[in-house]
Amino acid sequence: MADTVITALSGEGLDELTWRAIGSNVGLVEGVLDTNPGLAARALAGGLPENHPVTVPASAPTTDTLPEINLWD
Repeated sequence: MADTVITALSGEGLDELTWRAIGSNVGLVEGVLDTNPGLAARALAGGLPENHPVTVPASAPTTDTLPEINLWD
């Protein structure tokens, strides 16, 4: 799988963008920050500007590779 570029919605946070990109943000935000230098400063300053491109790395975990956790066991 290749890296994916997704554009931000107005004021969207990085965790929201990663959730929208692959349906999860577990372990993904750090990889996105490493792939997109300078993105942390923009994301912390009130959310991402509309249509700002963000590269989601191909090595991002998917929901089917994450371990299942049951809080009631």
